[in-house]
Amino acid sequence: MDKNKKGSSSIFRIIFLLIIIFSALIFFQDLQSNHSKKMIITIPNNNHNNKNNIEKIIGNELYWNNQDNNVTLKQIKINNKSCNINNNQYDIGVHTINISNCIKNIDTSSKLVLITDKYIINKKILFNKK
Repeated sequence: MDKNKKGSSSIFRIIFLLIIIFSALIFFQDLQSNHSKKMIITIPNNNHNNKNNIEKIIGNELYWNNQDNNVTLKQIKINNKSCNINNNQYDIGVHTINISNCIKNIDTSSKLVLITDKYIINKKILFNKK
């Protein structure tokens, strides 16, 4: 009879151990799930408005549609390579900017970033090389 009590108590120990392990797994899964929810970040559209846009690039010229007054062009990057530009002020209108110094040996599809003192435009653009 003592053998049955020893056998049943070891079964209860195993069941108890499995319950503890299962509970710990559920706890850590819930903890990880809550942590992941906190890590989600919403990135807003960096364009100041839909009117300010990079229209196209033809040859060495970038066509930039600016709809704000007194905008200072700070920087243009193509695939993280900075272009040499003058930090000129621009008014409303479509402006042509020479970017010949940064489009040599570049893919026809590239990431372009235009940075001003008022907004940033990020755009994947196709080049039409003449």
